[in-house]
Amino acid sequence: ITKGGAELARRGRGDYFGELSLKTGAPTIASVSAAADGAKVIRMDRGAFQRLLGPLDSLLALRKYTASGVEVVDADSFREDSLVGGSDGAVPEDFVFQKAVDELKLSDFDVTRDTLGEGAFGKVRRCVYKKTGRIFALKQMVKADIVEMGQVEHIMQETQILSSITHPFITNKFGALVTPTNLVLIMEFCPGGDMFDQLYKHKRFALADARIYTMQVLLPLEYLHAKGIVHRDLKLENLLVAQDGALKLTDFGFAKHIKYRSWTLCGTPEYLAPELILEKGHGKAVDYWALGVLCYEMINGYSPFEAEETLQTYQKILDGTVNYPSSLDSDAKDLISKLLQKDISRRLGNLLGGAKDIKNHAFFADVDWANPYHLRGSILPTAFQRASYEWVGAKNVVVETKKMKDEDQCLFKDFTV
Repeated sequence: ITKGGAELARRGRGDYFGELSLKTGAPTIASVSAAADGAKVIRMDRGAFQRLLGPLDSLLALRKYTASGVEVVDADSFREDSLVGGSDGAVPEDFVFQKAVDELKLSDFDVTRDTLGEGAFGKVRRCVYKKTGRIFALKQMVKADIVEMGQVEHIMQETQILSSITHPFITNKFGALVTPTNLVLIMEFCPGGDMFDQLYKHKRFALADARIYTMQVLLPLEYLHAKGIVHRDLKLENLLVAQDGALKLTDFGFAKHIKYRSWTLCGTPEYLAPELILEKGHGKAVDYWALGVLCYEMINGYSPFEAEETLQTYQKILDGTVNYPSSLDSDAKDLISKLLQKDISRRLGNLLGGAKDIKNHAFFADVDWANPYHLRGSILPTAFQRASYEWVGAKNVVVETKKMKDEDQCLFKDFTV
């Protein structure tokens, strides 16, 4: 850094310059040149900085410039979460989900022979915990298939994240167990199926319902992001309807703790944010983009980016052109457009206020955010009748089939933690 031909200071990896201009908007008073071997710099304009991080004054207290270099002061006072916006994601004090306290065994459960669904590694069935009579969903996964498909890290990541979270609008994990050839997750049971089937049945949702359902997705996202977790696969199929009509976010197979950015391409095409498609690095903003897609789908009955081919879907997303029906509520349109914002420095939810910016939007003007957890949409599943099903011991259904190498067993040693 030079001024009038005289060297003032040198900067290296992790340093910054230009903060005076960023703060005041005044022209720079010094020149910065790259060393002989070059340098890679990342630029942020004043508007983006203030939208994402707020006023510069409080951040400047971290570092003082002297004529000879840089002095770092009170770096611990800078909260990591200030890089990703301010929302606490608090769970209501009266919410309690009782997780398993004893070591679980297959013999603790009876299951139905018919399945709720089938995934890449196994099946999901209704089950009853015989000690209490509580109904859960039992997700069976074949170890050998997980290893063969290179998904050990994803599966372990999912169960560890599920162990660390509890929320009224998330399918909570009761417990887990391991057999010689299977992994078993015991999850909350949601008899209403998923929102993809519900939307197909209803064609579209009334605005009041869409508002409540969008809220019931926003709250768990706020909670997850406060913990540094990004879901990365938000879609209708991953929203289940509980017995009381509440939505429950499920499937944490792509969820990840992200401190700054991740580079993995993952998710479902019609819900992918532009930065995911372009592999530019991503964070929690991808969940808010997907929230915009969900809100659009629930109100209109179809995706804003649907196309016959995946590449056409990607092109529509990258073009950023969304067709809004003329009948669409103006507040809903404004919210969706601010969530489907290509520029992450302008995307609602990713700014300094975090999820609070979305809560304060006019679309949610009628929502009492002090007590939103009692609100329900019009979907109410038929009461689950345990007597309507034939129950058999889980050991008779979750059988040992595809064996794996003994040396691979250690890959799953922390699955039940």
